[in-house]
Amino acid sequence: MSNPLAENCQAFKTNANGQVIGVELGITKIASAKYEVHSVRLRDEIEANGQTVAACSVYDAQGFPTGEQVRLTWPGSTPPFQDSGLPGNPNNTHVITNGYTPPKLGPLALHVGGFNAPTSDIVYGLGLPFNRHVSFDVVFRAKSIVVPPPVDGDAVRIAKLEGWARDYSAAYPQGPQYE
Repeated sequence: MSNPLAENCQAFKTNANGQVIGVELGITKIASAKYEVHSVRLRDEIEANGQTVAACSVYDAQGFPTGEQVRLTWPGSTPPFQDSGLPGNPNNTHVITNGYTPPKLGPLALHVGGFNAPTSDIVYGLGLPFNRHVSFDVVFRAKSIVVPPPVDGDAVRIAKLEGWARDYSAAYPQGPQYE
């Protein structure tokens, strides 16, 4: 998978007017996680227009919303977290109030799952750089299911299933036939 962090989430930047147009975020991969970070985007100081929220979405592997809640935690990039806010409102939106001073990373993190029990990868480094008003859009998506190829032991099972299909076809000529 390509980097889910938008370009404006890979380094702290300001424009000529001193407005925040980039932040540095990170992702902690959780090997056993059900969800991965699909995309993260900064709504910079101009686009955020005074808002300071993290708008989160959780989708299944087919791209349908799951309704699962995203948890806001602080501080750090890995469990155990020091503390945890409640899951976002029913729209999965968290208000971001914690400021920080770059180049240090922001203190907040987001993940799907319970307190210190993520069921997703973790996005960390969120906050308000120099207490400037920025917002974030974060999408989690179920990891794709990987079907392992058959192993040699499966050949015996497949042969038995084929034998059963031939016997069924012979016993019920009016039904579907295995060829």
